[in-house]
Amino acid sequence: MKTGAGMLRMSLAVATMLAGLCAACGGDDTTADVRSPFGAVTATTTFGLGGNIPNYETTPFLGGVVGEKVIGGKSFHRFRVGYDVTNVTDLGKPDAKATEVWFGKPDKDTVVVAGFQEHGGTTFTLDTPVTFHLLPPVGETKTVVVQGMATSPDKPTPAAATVTAVATLTNPDVEVDTKMGHLTHCRRYDGTLTISGPGAPAIVQDLPIAVQAWYHPDLGIVAGNLPDLGMDMGLTAESDYGDLNATSGHNTIRKVGNLTGTTTSFNLSTYDRRQEFDATKFEHAKMFVELRWADDANALTMGAPTSPSVQVELGDPYGVFFSSAWGSTLTASPLSIFHPEENGKGYKYWYAYASEADRYVPGADGIEYHVSVTKDASVPALRVTARIAYTLVDDGGGAVVTK
Repeated sequence: MKTGAGMLRMSLAVATMLAGLCAACGGDDTTADVRSPFGAVTATTTFGLGGNIPNYETTPFLGGVVGEKVIGGKSFHRFRVGYDVTNVTDLGKPDAKATEVWFGKPDKDTVVVAGFQEHGGTTFTLDTPVTFHLLPPVGETKTVVVQGMATSPDKPTPAAATVTAVATLTNPDVEVDTKMGHLTHCRRYDGTLTISGPGAPAIVQDLPIAVQAWYHPDLGIVAGNLPDLGMDMGLTAESDYGDLNATSGHNTIRKVGNLTGTTTSFNLSTYDRRQEFDATKFEHAKMFVELRWADDANALTMGAPTSPSVQVELGDPYGVFFSSAWGSTLTASPLSIFHPEENGKGYKYWYAYASEADRYVPGADGIEYHVSVTKDASVPALRVTARIAYTLVDDGGGAVVTK
Protein backbone atom coordinates (compact mmCIF):
# COMPACT_ATOMS: atom_id res chain seq x y z
CA MET A 1 0.00 0.00 0.00
CA LYS A 2 1.32 3.45 -0.89
CA THR A 3 1.88 6.01 1.85
CA GLY A 4 2.96 9.64 2.07
CA ALA A 5 1.16 12.83 1.14
CA GLY A 6 -1.26 11.12 -1.24
CA MET A 7 -2.27 8.59 1.39
CA LEU A 8 -2.65 11.34 3.98
CA ARG A 9 -4.99 13.29 1.72
CA MET A 10 -7.06 10.26 0.82
CA SER A 11 -7.24 9.13 4.45
CA LEU A 12 -8.45 12.56 5.49
CA ALA A 13 -10.93 12.66 2.63
CA VAL A 14 -12.55 9.43 3.78
CA ALA A 15 -12.44 10.51 7.44
CA THR A 16 -14.02 13.87 6.57
CA MET A 17 -16.78 12.21 4.57
CA LEU A 18 -17.56 9.96 7.54
CA ALA A 19 -17.53 12.85 10.01
CA GLY A 20 -19.72 14.92 7.72
CA LEU A 21 -22.26 12.10 7.46
CA CYS A 22 -22.85 12.25 11.18
CA ALA A 23 -22.46 15.96 11.94
CA ALA A 24 -25.71 17.42 13.19
CA CYS A 25 -26.80 20.83 12.01
CA GLY A 26 -29.88 21.80 13.94
CA GLY A 27 -30.56 23.78 17.08
CA ASP A 28 -28.09 25.76 19.16
CA ASP A 29 -26.73 25.97 22.67
CA THR A 30 -26.87 29.73 23.18
CA THR A 31 -29.66 29.62 25.77
CA ALA A 32 -28.49 26.61 27.76
CA ASP A 33 -28.09 26.83 31.53
CA VAL A 34 -24.41 26.26 32.30
CA ARG A 35 -25.46 23.50 34.71
CA SER A 36 -27.34 21.35 32.18
CA PRO A 37 -26.50 18.35 29.93
CA PHE A 38 -23.72 18.96 27.43
CA GLY A 39 -26.18 18.76 24.54
CA ALA A 40 -26.18 17.47 20.99
CA VAL A 41 -23.89 18.48 18.16
CA THR A 42 -24.95 21.70 16.42
CA ALA A 43 -23.99 23.60 13.27
CA THR A 44 -21.36 25.50 15.29
CA THR A 45 -19.76 22.46 16.95
CA THR A 46 -16.08 21.81 16.27
CA PHE A 47 -14.31 18.49 16.71
CA GLY A 48 -10.80 17.53 17.77
CA LEU A 49 -9.76 14.39 15.88
CA GLY A 50 -6.64 12.35 16.54
CA GLY A 51 -5.23 8.98 15.63
CA ASN A 52 -2.71 7.12 13.53
CA ILE A 53 -1.88 7.97 9.90
CA PRO A 54 1.05 6.21 8.16
CA ASN A 55 4.17 8.35 7.82
CA TYR A 56 2.49 11.41 9.34
CA GLU A 57 2.67 12.98 12.76
CA THR A 58 0.49 15.89 13.77
CA THR A 59 -1.40 17.52 16.59
CA PRO A 60 -5.10 16.58 16.61
CA PHE A 61 -7.02 17.68 13.54
CA LEU A 62 -9.81 20.23 13.86
CA GLY A 63 -13.20 19.77 12.17
CA GLY A 64 -16.40 21.77 11.86
CA VAL A 65 -18.89 23.54 9.59
CA VAL A 66 -17.26 26.63 8.04
CA GLY A 67 -20.02 27.96 5.78
CA GLU A 68 -22.42 27.10 2.98
CA LYS A 69 -21.98 26.06 -0.66
CA VAL A 70 -24.70 26.28 -3.31
CA ILE A 71 -24.79 23.32 -5.70
CA GLY A 72 -27.56 22.94 -8.27
CA GLY A 73 -29.50 25.78 -6.66
CA LYS A 74 -29.47 24.12 -3.22
CA SER A 75 -27.43 25.12 -0.17
CA PHE A 76 -25.17 22.59 1.57
CA HIS A 77 -23.06 22.83 4.73
CA ARG A 78 -19.29 22.88 4.24
CA PHE A 79 -17.92 20.47 6.86
CA ARG A 80 -14.14 20.81 6.95
CA VAL A 81 -11.34 18.88 8.68
CA GLY A 82 -8.13 20.91 8.86
CA TYR A 83 -4.68 19.46 9.41
CA ASP A 84 -2.72 22.68 9.84
CA VAL A 85 -5.06 24.82 11.97
CA THR A 86 -5.61 25.25 15.70
CA ASN A 87 -8.75 27.40 16.01
CA VAL A 88 -12.18 27.77 14.43
CA THR A 89 -11.35 31.11 12.81
CA ASP A 90 -8.38 29.72 10.87
CA LEU A 91 -10.34 26.59 9.94
CA GLY A 92 -12.69 28.74 7.84
CA LYS A 93 -10.01 30.63 5.93
CA PRO A 94 -9.88 29.94 2.15
CA ASP A 95 -6.22 28.87 2.24
CA ALA A 96 -6.57 26.50 5.21
CA LYS A 97 -5.01 23.10 4.63
CA ALA A 98 -8.13 21.02 4.97
CA THR A 99 -10.55 18.56 3.40
CA GLU A 100 -14.25 19.37 3.27
CA VAL A 101 -17.48 17.58 2.43
CA TRP A 102 -20.70 19.29 1.26
CA PHE A 103 -23.80 17.96 2.95
CA GLY A 104 -27.27 18.71 4.25
CA LYS A 105 -29.08 17.12 7.19
CA PRO A 106 -32.89 17.27 6.99
CA ASP A 107 -33.22 15.32 10.25
CA LYS A 108 -31.02 13.62 12.86
CA ASP A 109 -30.90 10.28 11.04
CA THR A 110 -30.73 11.46 7.42
CA VAL A 111 -27.89 13.19 5.56
CA VAL A 112 -27.58 14.36 1.94
CA VAL A 113 -24.06 14.51 0.42
CA ALA A 114 -23.17 16.54 -2.69
CA GLY A 115 -19.39 16.02 -2.89
CA PHE A 116 -16.03 16.80 -1.28
CA GLN A 117 -12.81 18.68 -1.88
CA GLU A 118 -9.25 18.25 -0.59
CA HIS A 119 -6.73 21.06 -0.23
CA GLY A 120 -4.25 20.32 -3.04
CA GLY A 121 -5.90 16.96 -3.71
CA THR A 122 -9.07 15.41 -5.08
CA THR A 123 -12.35 17.21 -5.78
CA PHE A 124 -15.51 15.16 -6.41
CA THR A 125 -18.86 16.76 -7.24
CA LEU A 126 -21.83 14.39 -7.50
CA ASP A 127 -24.10 14.53 -10.53
CA THR A 128 -27.03 14.16 -8.11
CA PRO A 129 -26.73 14.55 -4.31
CA VAL A 130 -27.19 11.23 -2.53
CA THR A 131 -29.23 10.56 0.62
CA PHE A 132 -27.91 8.33 3.41
CA HIS A 133 -30.10 6.96 6.21
CA LEU A 134 -28.14 6.58 9.46
CA LEU A 135 -30.62 4.24 11.16
CA PRO A 136 -31.39 1.45 8.66
CA PRO A 137 -32.57 -2.02 9.75
CA VAL A 138 -29.88 -3.72 11.84
CA GLY A 139 -27.79 -6.20 9.87
CA GLU A 140 -29.20 -5.20 6.50
CA THR A 141 -26.52 -4.33 3.95
CA LYS A 142 -27.14 -1.17 1.96
CA THR A 143 -25.35 -0.36 -1.30
CA VAL A 144 -25.28 3.18 -2.69
CA VAL A 145 -23.67 4.01 -6.05
CA VAL A 146 -23.03 7.68 -6.86
CA GLN A 147 -21.51 9.27 -9.93
CA GLY A 148 -19.86 12.60 -10.52
CA MET A 149 -16.87 14.50 -11.88
CA ALA A 150 -13.47 14.34 -10.19
CA THR A 151 -10.06 15.97 -10.42
CA SER A 152 -6.87 15.01 -8.60
CA PRO A 153 -3.18 16.02 -8.70
CA ASP A 154 -2.37 13.14 -11.06
CA LYS A 155 -5.56 13.74 -13.12
CA PRO A 156 -6.18 17.52 -13.21
CA THR A 157 -8.68 17.37 -16.10
CA PRO A 158 -12.25 16.73 -14.81
CA ALA A 159 -13.32 13.16 -15.54
CA ALA A 160 -16.14 10.86 -14.54
CA ALA A 161 -15.82 8.85 -11.32
CA THR A 162 -18.08 6.47 -9.42
CA VAL A 163 -18.15 5.93 -5.65
CA THR A 164 -19.74 2.72 -4.38
CA ALA A 165 -20.56 2.62 -0.67
CA VAL A 166 -21.59 -0.66 0.97
CA ALA A 167 -22.56 -0.33 4.64
CA THR A 168 -24.25 -2.25 7.44
CA LEU A 169 -25.48 -1.05 10.82
CA THR A 170 -24.06 -3.99 12.73
CA ASN A 171 -25.06 -2.84 16.23
CA PRO A 172 -27.43 0.03 17.14
CA ASP A 173 -26.47 0.17 20.85
CA VAL A 174 -22.87 -0.69 21.66
CA GLU A 175 -20.28 0.46 24.20
CA VAL A 176 -16.89 1.52 22.84
CA ASP A 177 -13.57 2.73 24.26
CA THR A 178 -12.62 5.97 22.54
CA LYS A 179 -9.92 8.62 22.84
CA MET A 180 -12.40 10.50 25.05
CA GLY A 181 -13.05 7.52 27.29
CA HIS A 182 -15.68 4.79 27.48
CA LEU A 183 -18.92 5.72 25.70
CA THR A 184 -22.28 3.96 25.75
CA HIS A 185 -25.28 3.99 23.38
CA CYS A 186 -23.17 4.12 20.20
CA ARG A 187 -23.99 2.71 16.79
CA ARG A 188 -21.45 0.61 14.91
CA TYR A 189 -21.28 0.65 11.11
CA ASP A 190 -19.14 -1.63 8.89
CA GLY A 191 -18.67 -1.26 5.15
CA THR A 192 -16.48 -0.41 2.19
CA LEU A 193 -15.92 2.53 -0.15
CA THR A 194 -14.71 2.03 -3.73
CA ILE A 195 -13.77 4.79 -6.19
CA SER A 196 -13.64 3.79 -9.86
CA GLY A 197 -13.69 5.34 -13.31
CA PRO A 198 -11.23 7.52 -15.23
CA GLY A 199 -11.45 10.34 -12.67
CA ALA A 200 -10.57 8.19 -9.66
CA PRO A 201 -7.23 9.00 -7.92
CA ALA A 202 -4.68 6.43 -8.99
CA ILE A 203 -3.67 5.70 -5.39
CA VAL A 204 -7.05 4.11 -4.58
CA GLN A 205 -8.61 3.44 -7.98
CA ASP A 206 -10.87 0.35 -7.85
CA LEU A 207 -9.59 -0.47 -4.36
CA PRO A 208 -12.33 -1.34 -1.83
CA ILE A 209 -11.50 0.66 1.32
CA ALA A 210 -12.80 -1.06 4.46
CA VAL A 211 -14.45 1.30 6.94
CA GLN A 212 -15.52 0.84 10.55
CA ALA A 213 -17.24 3.69 12.38
CA TRP A 214 -18.86 4.28 15.76
CA TYR A 215 -21.47 7.03 16.09
CA HIS A 216 -22.93 8.63 19.22
CA PRO A 217 -26.31 10.40 18.83
CA ASP A 218 -25.07 13.48 20.74
CA LEU A 219 -21.35 13.55 19.91
CA GLY A 220 -21.37 12.36 16.28
CA ILE A 221 -18.59 10.08 14.99
CA VAL A 222 -16.48 9.11 18.03
CA ALA A 223 -14.19 6.46 16.50
CA GLY A 224 -13.33 5.10 13.07
CA ASN A 225 -10.89 2.71 11.42
CA LEU A 226 -9.63 2.47 7.84
CA PRO A 227 -7.57 -0.73 8.17
CA ASP A 228 -6.66 -0.91 4.47
CA LEU A 229 -5.04 2.53 4.77
CA GLY A 230 -3.43 1.72 8.12
CA MET A 231 -5.39 4.52 9.74
CA ASP A 232 -7.57 5.01 12.79
CA MET A 233 -9.04 8.24 14.08
CA GLY A 234 -11.30 9.24 16.90
CA LEU A 235 -12.84 12.15 18.73
CA THR A 236 -10.34 13.72 21.15
CA ALA A 237 -12.34 16.84 22.06
CA GLU A 238 -15.55 18.62 21.17
CA SER A 239 -16.27 22.32 21.50
CA ASP A 240 -18.90 24.84 20.50
CA TYR A 241 -18.35 28.60 20.50
CA GLY A 242 -21.75 29.67 19.21
CA ASP A 243 -22.30 32.06 16.30
CA LEU A 244 -18.90 33.44 15.28
CA ASN A 245 -20.61 36.37 13.54
CA ALA A 246 -22.58 37.55 16.59
CA THR A 247 -21.52 40.97 17.92
CA SER A 248 -24.03 41.48 20.74
CA GLY A 249 -26.37 39.60 23.04
CA HIS A 250 -25.80 36.44 25.03
CA ASN A 251 -23.49 33.62 24.00
CA THR A 252 -22.63 30.19 25.38
CA ILE A 253 -19.45 28.22 24.74
CA ARG A 254 -18.70 24.63 25.78
CA LYS A 255 -16.00 21.99 25.49
CA VAL A 256 -15.25 18.40 26.48
CA GLY A 257 -11.92 16.60 26.25
CA ASN A 258 -9.50 14.22 27.95
CA LEU A 259 -6.29 15.10 29.73
CA THR A 260 -3.74 12.30 29.30
CA GLY A 261 -0.03 11.66 29.66
CA THR A 262 0.64 13.76 26.55
CA THR A 263 -2.28 16.21 26.56
CA THR A 264 -2.00 17.83 29.97
CA SER A 265 -3.95 21.08 29.65
CA PHE A 266 -7.58 22.04 28.94
CA ASN A 267 -8.76 25.57 28.26
CA LEU A 268 -12.19 26.96 27.41
CA SER A 269 -11.97 30.69 26.77
CA THR A 270 -14.33 33.32 25.39
CA TYR A 271 -11.28 34.71 23.55
CA ASP A 272 -11.14 31.61 21.36
CA ARG A 273 -14.48 32.35 19.69
CA ARG A 274 -12.98 35.05 17.45
CA GLN A 275 -9.55 35.72 19.00
CA GLU A 276 -11.03 38.86 20.56
CA PHE A 277 -11.72 40.11 24.08
CA ASP A 278 -15.40 40.55 23.31
CA ALA A 279 -17.06 39.51 26.59
CA THR A 280 -18.46 42.41 28.60
CA LYS A 281 -16.94 43.08 32.00
CA PHE A 282 -20.20 44.67 33.23
CA GLU A 283 -22.34 41.50 33.38
CA HIS A 284 -21.62 38.27 35.19
CA ALA A 285 -20.24 35.35 33.24
CA LYS A 286 -21.31 31.92 34.51
CA MET A 287 -18.51 29.33 34.41
CA PHE A 288 -19.00 25.65 35.22
CA VAL A 289 -16.63 22.67 34.96
CA GLU A 290 -17.09 18.94 35.65
CA LEU A 291 -14.24 16.46 36.14
CA ARG A 292 -14.29 12.66 36.00
CA TRP A 293 -11.47 10.13 35.81
CA ALA A 294 -11.62 8.96 32.18
CA ASP A 295 -11.06 5.25 32.88
CA ASP A 296 -14.25 3.60 34.14
CA ALA A 297 -12.47 1.68 36.92
CA ASN A 298 -10.77 4.85 38.15
CA ALA A 299 -14.06 6.76 37.97
CA LEU A 300 -15.55 4.21 40.38
CA THR A 301 -12.75 4.09 42.94
CA MET A 302 -10.38 7.07 42.81
CA GLY A 303 -10.74 10.13 45.00
CA ALA A 304 -10.93 13.78 44.03
CA PRO A 305 -8.40 15.37 41.68
CA THR A 306 -6.25 17.51 43.96
CA SER A 307 -3.69 20.29 43.66
CA PRO A 308 -0.86 20.46 42.73
CA SER A 309 -1.14 17.37 40.47
CA VAL A 310 -4.45 18.67 39.07
CA GLN A 311 -5.17 22.41 39.06
CA VAL A 312 -8.52 24.02 38.20
CA GLU A 313 -9.04 27.72 37.54
CA LEU A 314 -12.08 29.85 36.65
CA GLY A 315 -11.24 33.48 36.00
CA ASP A 316 -10.31 36.35 33.70
CA PRO A 317 -7.01 38.13 32.89
CA TYR A 318 -7.28 40.27 36.04
CA GLY A 319 -8.61 37.88 38.64
CA VAL A 320 -9.27 34.29 39.65
CA PHE A 321 -12.77 33.39 40.84
CA PHE A 322 -11.96 29.74 41.65
CA SER A 323 -8.50 28.23 41.97
CA SER A 324 -7.65 24.85 43.45
CA ALA A 325 -4.03 26.04 43.66
CA TRP A 326 -5.19 28.82 46.01
CA GLY A 327 -7.32 26.58 48.19
CA SER A 328 -10.69 26.45 46.42
CA THR A 329 -12.34 23.04 46.85
CA LEU A 330 -14.10 21.01 44.17
CA THR A 331 -17.63 19.84 44.99
CA ALA A 332 -18.10 16.05 44.90
CA SER A 333 -21.21 14.42 43.42
CA PRO A 334 -22.40 10.92 42.48
CA LEU A 335 -24.21 12.41 39.46
CA SER A 336 -23.05 13.93 36.20
CA ILE A 337 -24.78 17.12 35.10
CA PHE A 338 -23.11 17.26 31.69
CA HIS A 339 -23.35 13.52 30.92
CA PRO A 340 -26.55 12.23 32.58
CA GLU A 341 -26.51 9.06 30.47
CA GLU A 342 -23.75 7.85 32.84
CA ASN A 343 -25.78 8.29 36.00
CA GLY A 344 -26.57 5.18 38.00
CA LYS A 345 -23.26 3.48 37.18
CA GLY A 346 -21.49 4.53 40.38
CA TYR A 347 -19.00 6.99 38.86
CA LYS A 348 -17.75 9.96 40.88
CA TYR A 349 -17.74 13.56 39.64
CA TRP A 350 -16.29 16.87 40.86
CA TYR A 351 -17.47 20.38 40.05
CA ALA A 352 -16.49 24.03 40.21
CA TYR A 353 -18.81 26.98 39.51
CA ALA A 354 -18.46 30.76 39.41
CA SER A 355 -20.76 33.64 38.47
CA GLU A 356 -18.60 36.75 38.32
CA ALA A 357 -17.78 39.95 36.41
CA ASP A 358 -14.84 42.34 36.63
CA ARG A 359 -16.38 45.76 36.02
CA TYR A 360 -13.60 47.67 37.78
CA VAL A 361 -10.76 46.74 35.43
CA PRO A 362 -9.28 49.78 33.65
CA GLY A 363 -9.93 50.74 30.04
CA ALA A 364 -12.82 50.21 27.65
CA ASP A 365 -15.23 47.32 27.83
CA GLY A 366 -14.02 43.98 26.51
CA ILE A 367 -12.57 41.12 28.55
CA GLU A 368 -11.98 37.35 28.50
CA TYR A 369 -13.39 34.63 30.78
CA HIS A 370 -11.95 31.14 30.96
CA VAL A 371 -12.02 27.70 32.54
CA SER A 372 -8.64 25.96 32.61
CA VAL A 373 -7.50 22.62 33.98
CA THR A 374 -3.94 21.29 34.02
CA LYS A 375 -2.77 17.82 35.01
CA ASP A 376 0.59 16.29 35.81
CA ALA A 377 1.57 13.76 33.12
CA SER A 378 1.89 10.98 35.70
CA VAL A 379 -1.74 11.35 36.85
CA PRO A 380 -4.32 9.01 35.20
CA ALA A 381 -6.42 10.32 32.31
CA LEU A 382 -9.04 12.86 33.35
CA ARG A 383 -12.15 13.90 31.42
CA VAL A 384 -12.99 17.60 31.60
CA THR A 385 -16.28 19.20 30.49
CA ALA A 386 -16.97 22.92 30.79
CA ARG A 387 -19.42 25.63 29.75
CA ILE A 388 -19.36 29.45 29.97
CA ALA A 389 -22.44 31.64 29.48
CA TYR A 390 -21.75 35.36 29.09
CA THR A 391 -22.77 38.60 27.35
CA LEU A 392 -20.97 40.00 24.32
CA VAL A 393 -19.76 43.59 24.17
CA ASP A 394 -22.36 45.52 22.19
CA ASP A 395 -19.92 46.60 19.47
CA GLY A 396 -18.44 43.12 19.04
CA GLY A 397 -15.40 43.58 21.23
CA GLY A 398 -12.38 45.81 21.20
CA ALA A 399 -9.43 43.57 22.08
CA VAL A 400 -8.50 46.20 24.69
CA VAL A 401 -7.29 43.79 27.36
CA THR A 402 -4.08 41.78 27.05
CA LYS A 403 -3.30 38.56 28.81
